[in-house]
Amino acid sequence: MIKVILLSLFLVLSCLLRGQEANCENSFHTDTITFFSEGKLYEGEVLKTTLKNQSQVQMFAIDRKRFFIRIYVTENFYFNKVDVLTVESGKWTYPVKNCKQYKISKTMGMYVFEVQKNYLATLREEGMTGLVFAGAKSDFTRNDGQQIKKMCRCFYETMFEKKIKQNE
Repeated sequence: MIKVILLSLFLVLSCLLRGQEANCENSFHTDTITFFSEGKLYEGEVLKTTLKNQSQVQMFAIDRKRFFIRIYVTENFYFNKVDVLTVESGKWTYPVKNCKQYKISKTMGMYVFEVQKNYLATLREEGMTGLVFAGAKSDFTRNDGQQIKKMCRCFYETMFEKKIKQNE
């Protein structure tokens, strides 16, 4: 009897997990991103997650060739300041030189920066655990870090691994 219950539970969980993987690709939507330094507006695919403190992390792809991260923050404001933004991913860091924190509202700032494919692979494995800007450190909660990691994995697999399989 216990074996039947455990087998049933296993089947239900594996169906649910497969459903989550299938939903990954469906989580993307089309959005625009503005680069104030270039004065240009681009359209692309975006995947996003909202954190416990209402901050938001977005991964953005333009024609699946250029990749950007847009982060809306709700703490540690340094509006219109330009400095090094250090993105922490476990034991790895990704420094973004001359990054500006844009003012969205009194309670929200934004960073936008381009990332390379190799760092997207790091994010897929390590996620994002914190940010440092202008000497102020913001750590993400464990749950937020896992949520970001799941989003990064979905983004990477959709952008690169499925593309490789299609070309074979």
